[in-house]
Amino acid sequence: MVLLYDATGLHNVRWVQAAPAGMEAIAVSDIAAYDDMHARAAGVVAFVRDHEDPALLERLGTFRALYPLKFLIVLRPSPESPLLSLSADEILYGRTDPDMLWSVIRTVEANGLLHRLADVIRSTETMPIMLRLALMHTLLRPSPISSIKELAAEIGCERRTLPRSWELYFDSWHDRLIDFLDWVTLLYVTGRKAPKRPWTVIARDVGVTEETLARSVRRLIGLSSLSELAVHGQPIVLNHFRIVFERLFGQWPGDLAAERLPAREFQRVLVVDDHEAVRQFLDHSLRRAGFDTVIAAAGDEALVQIARANEPPTVVVTDIKMPGMDGIELARRIAQQWPSVRIILMSAFVVMDGIELEWLCDELSHSIRFLAKPFTAGRAVALLRETCETFP
Repeated sequence: MVLLYDATGLHNVRWVQAAPAGMEAIAVSDIAAYDDMHARAAGVVAFVRDHEDPALLERLGTFRALYPLKFLIVLRPSPESPLLSLSADEILYGRTDPDMLWSVIRTVEANGLLHRLADVIRSTETMPIMLRLALMHTLLRPSPISSIKELAAEIGCERRTLPRSWELYFDSWHDRLIDFLDWVTLLYVTGRKAPKRPWTVIARDVGVTEETLARSVRRLIGLSSLSELAVHGQPIVLNHFRIVFERLFGQWPGDLAAERLPAREFQRVLVVDDHEAVRQFLDHSLRRAGFDTVIAAAGDEALVQIARANEPPTVVVTDIKMPGMDGIELARRIAQQWPSVRIILMSAFVVMDGIELEWLCDELSHSIRFLAKPFTAGRAVALLRETCETFP
């Protein structure tokens, strides 16, 4: 079932009427009134105007985080519209023909390529975990990344670690980590190229220059210009990248049996911190990365939330120094009552009362990690993913 949302009520009826046989579609004009449908929806198409309030965009982003949507397609008035703070699989512009819209829906729904590529990498257990997390982060990031330095900073490792791990693991002179990043960028931009959307706009959205994109096209695919790439579209990028991906990982997502694909379990994270700014920062960052987050301002409040929930969270991220029950006592109680819960302790102090906190984590439980403040959103997300990957 596809959920078609348009607050104006001008387009969604035509969209539903044009739905092809065998495709169920429901048109809604008040997205907040249809929460019960999102769990059943295969995807959402939303008509977003230039002047939409940030709350609506956050709401759409929340759907992406909370429900297993295969796609989110956004319709904008024009390519000159302001940038969206929303990760969408496809953005269309102007007066979109209903038949064209359903063609795009079918293409995007059938694709889901970046997520399936990440599944292949996730299943490559022999790969060094930091390199595996870096490649998955590259594929699942809301926008492409074109710098190894930036990638290393986002997952919290040294700049030289990733290229060295790549070279040691793949032992290949003709495939480089920077090429992998450029391939993902080309997949991203060609998937969003529309006839009336110039490369200038796409390059601006991606955060690179047209010249950089053109160099990648010449180096990786052998085409002379972006204009030539626009003629061939994403299929030519896929055809070339498939050869590279199969050489590196030995398989392409379409060749995997359904039962061999690792299940993407939804990871629920409880964030505990007495500072509201930290809670909001982590809540926003982790939701954008696909985690389901709940927050608590104190240790006793966190214990109540865990006890009342149907299932305990996958991970608890808690500050150490808090009024009342501190994070260490909270970690001890959680480890005793819910031993399957993984814990990440946060602190601006590496040593407290003469005790090194990273060693303390090992003494409390094998499933406790340490996150030093201050930290970036990328570092927090990378540690969460590593924690979920490492511990059964």
